[in-house]
Amino acid sequence: MPFGVILIILFISAGIVFGIYEWYEHAFPKKQCYDIQGQSVSAKLLVLSDLHCNPFLLKNKTFLERIRKEQPDGICIAGDVINKYDGEKNFAVLPFLQELSQIAPVYYSFGNHESKWSMVAPEQFTRYKEQVSKLGIHFLDNTSAYLQTGNKTIQIIGFTLPRELFQKGKFPQVQAELLDPVRSQLHTKADYTILLAHSPEYIALYEQLPVQLVCSGHLHGGLVRLPFLGGIVSPQLRLPVHTKGLYERKKLHLLVSAGLGSHTIWMRVCNRVEYICLKIM
Repeated sequence: MPFGVILIILFISAGIVFGIYEWYEHAFPKKQCYDIQGQSVSAKLLVLSDLHCNPFLLKNKTFLERIRKEQPDGICIAGDVINKYDGEKNFAVLPFLQELSQIAPVYYSFGNHESKWSMVAPEQFTRYKEQVSKLGIHFLDNTSAYLQTGNKTIQIIGFTLPRELFQKGKFPQVQAELLDPVRSQLHTKADYTILLAHSPEYIALYEQLPVQLVCSGHLHGGLVRLPFLGGIVSPQLRLPVHTKGLYERKKLHLLVSAGLGSHTIWMRVCNRVEYICLKIM
């Protein structure tokens, strides 16, 4: 057999194997469990991020049943449920969101894709936002909502980061004034405060707030995860630091989800999509 033909066969075979591998990485979510102890409240939360209209999960009854069996007190979504340029296709996530809303109260904050869609197709996005709200979901755009657990109150604030903070190759100067929309929402009577902020890269900014937990996503686990190094790719084209997991900081905890989907380049290596079960106690 000619060497050129052998190379073509090997190339095609490798492509098929990689395609099957990527299907596995995107179609079978891994459950990640974390505990935060010594807190003033007790709650069980499901934390999701970066679904990006993943077609393998939108109608996956097994996945929804796994979430249902967790019996969470609340479900927090840290943005990017949809894709910024998918237009009408984004409405396909509504049945999935409806299923979530029947499991527990849902708190859904903006990611950079929600923000971008609201800019490029404002009428479409307004319809989407209205339909999400009709499901009883708290769609948080620099606004907040509350979750009651026993006799305790948890305030959940959705922080919509400015779009310029997500530009590739840019390193914008971040001013404390960016937090003004969040500060206006802070309620001193809450027993515990959670901030849903899509990007974990601005943790130094979030630490200026009197919150106990920040839930983020955005980095997709760093796309490619290597031993000892962790995730190595950032949408902002720099080496990311907090790509996946629970990080204990001096003033708060940072929880970063590797996400439930991909966009543009569908690639994950040693980095399955995931959902997070978080116990606060």
